[in-house]
Amino acid sequence: MKRNSAPWFPRPAVASHTRWVGWARFMCPRATDAIARGQKCPPYNGFQSRAGLLCVTALMLTTACQPAFIGIDSDADVAAENCYAYRYGDKLRKINFAQAFDWCHRSARFGNPDSQTLLGELYYLGLGGGQDFKLAAQWFEMAAKQGHAHAQYMLYRIYAVGNDPAEREKAEYWLQQARAGGYKLAQ
Repeated sequence: MKRNSAPWFPRPAVASHTRWVGWARFMCPRATDAIARGQKCPPYNGFQSRAGLLCVTALMLTTACQPAFIGIDSDADVAAENCYAYRYGDKLRKINFAQAFDWCHRSARFGNPDSQTLLGELYYLGLGGGQDFKLAAQWFEMAAKQGHAHAQYMLYRIYAVGNDPAEREKAEYWLQQARAGGYKLAQ
């Protein structure tokens, strides 16, 4: 088999073993032992060694097969994070109910039950907009149907104040759901 005179990765112009330490670990299995003993890195042998070929292939596969979205937050994640940050404040953002209302609305439309509950709370308390118990109940119900215990408890509180027997029945149902979910205030 004829060997190509130019390796697939060009060698450095300066013959210094320190520049090849990182590559040698993948190219030559003896490199780690040699470096540990304080010796110079063994000479680069390209794909002559099966272990070197396997190491290079494994390295290329592990880096090439990474999902493209690692480290990139989705719009839903950003909206949920900002929803909580503006409602409760954090190191970067002060409490701002108008901003919280906007971000919670965005996140709630993505179906995030935590943001739906928080948006219901903003409507219930009248923070960031006018107080509206009907809209609060709608958002709480969306989250409660996904198993959010605080939303279930808040539905109990909304329906418990009514005189209508159907609302009282709904209130009791949501209280039982919140208790089953382990919500402490419902106990």
